[in-house]
Amino acid sequence: MRAGLASWALVVLSLSPGSAWAQAPSATAVTRSETRRSFAEYLFLGAQLGLRQRAAVYTEAATPGPNGRGELRFFLNGRGTTGPNGPLGAYLGLGVIGRTPVTPTDLAGDPLLDPYDNFEVSQNLRLLSAHLEYQHRPEEGPTDLVVRAGRLANLDGRAMVLLYDGAALRYSPIPIFGVTVFGGRRASLDRGFADQRGDLEAQLVAGGAIDLALEALHLELAHQYEDLQQTRLSVGWAPSALLSVGLSAQALYGAPAVAEGKSGFATVLRLDADYASESGATTGYLVLEGQLGTDPRSYGRGGRAPTLAELQAVRGLAITDAKLDRLFFGAEPGHGHAELALTHWVLPFLGVSGGVFGRSPWSNEDLLSLRPRVLEAWLGPELAFGLGQRVAVELRLALEDPGESARIFTTVGDGPRRQQSVRAFAELPIRFGESVVLALRPEGELYAWSSRGSSSEASGQVGYSAGGLFTLGWGQNLRLTGRYGVANLPDLIADGVSLIHDAEVILEGAY
Repeated sequence: MRAGLASWALVVLSLSPGSAWAQAPSATAVTRSETRRSFAEYLFLGAQLGLRQRAAVYTEAATPGPNGRGELRFFLNGRGTTGPNGPLGAYLGLGVIGRTPVTPTDLAGDPLLDPYDNFEVSQNLRLLSAHLEYQHRPEEGPTDLVVRAGRLANLDGRAMVLLYDGAALRYSPIPIFGVTVFGGRRASLDRGFADQRGDLEAQLVAGGAIDLALEALHLELAHQYEDLQQTRLSVGWAPSALLSVGLSAQALYGAPAVAEGKSGFATVLRLDADYASESGATTGYLVLEGQLGTDPRSYGRGGRAPTLAELQAVRGLAITDAKLDRLFFGAEPGHGHAELALTHWVLPFLGVSGGVFGRSPWSNEDLLSLRPRVLEAWLGPELAFGLGQRVAVELRLALEDPGESARIFTTVGDGPRRQQSVRAFAELPIRFGESVVLALRPEGELYAWSSRGSSSEASGQVGYSAGGLFTLGWGQNLRLTGRYGVANLPDLIADGVSLIHDAEVILEGAY
């Protein structure tokens, strides 16, 4: 049903309690239901209101400090079009995060301090999306032209987001081939652009892509300018609904050297694979990625990283006076990571899940406390019952190696760390009538960790965490969610804190 002005008038009348349409004896329940269903296909409005409170409980021997943080969040998203297949549309997405005001004296020693606590209300307003869209659809065939203008977001092959104010166009002269171009001004965050730069290179972004989709093969060649150049070639192969494989190669270049001896040029090779058996009893995925060279981008998608000269220029200055105001843990060195996860259902009600994850810099000289060599593994059974109820237990092992402990006071951390844990959780949906559903998810974890450094050695440090989440939903348009968690930290790293509590309530609605 293509809705024009007459359809809009019909919808308005049908939703007005005092209207002639609502009082007309010929308006049947079936007609009203069809009208509202058509209305919902091209108008949507959703909102989320969340309140979170965190608190710390100090040990008797510790001096009590700041023990509470509150947070109020509000998100709004919506869309409206001129019909289910209409050519025009408008989209909006924004968020506001308000936190408990703090004074400078509260900052020292606060275990719950967040960088956003010092932000003004205007800095915590996030306009995530606000754009208009035009689609051209031939009488026969899929959409061949899409034009968007406003605040837009791009998500690349490594799940990194670029937010910008500008326009994007996609044209598909034939269903299997498409061309995409975009450009605009990078969306400013917090107090402006990365490192408070105002030059044109820090603001402009642009790019494009061409893609070819055959029966089982998908090819894409993309290029993006974002204070540096990025070129990516990706190939996807899906011979059936049970198997898909993706290969991509990305080059990052065109930026100055980010540190002494680093070229500011990197290449990234990535493999993604998903598999499911015909019966569905076995499923799994695999990710392999390797980066050669140093990534010249900064943490948090703020453009290129600071150069060595820019870092030296702010030495000795207070953080508030320095030009560099972004979180920056150093340029990302060359590294590789791999992840494999498998689930196999031995019986219709009994399954076993397991996996392994590893990440390591190629050179031992690049091992740091913030970038250690990591190896994680998990394995456990799962029981599934009717109506979506399930219970699972996992045994987990994690190893971290930040490098030689003899360099603890230079650039490397405190030596190898090891953690073993057992984790259990359940999902218990309960239905009340046809429209009300209560979903419960209790969870708990008990762990022990050890650390071996140049000046100390600890083993058998025990900690635990527990909590639960519930969601109460009415139909598809209203949902109330609550969450509570408590954690007990090992004495060696608790720093005088005995317990940490975290509670949250979220109300979501859609129209």
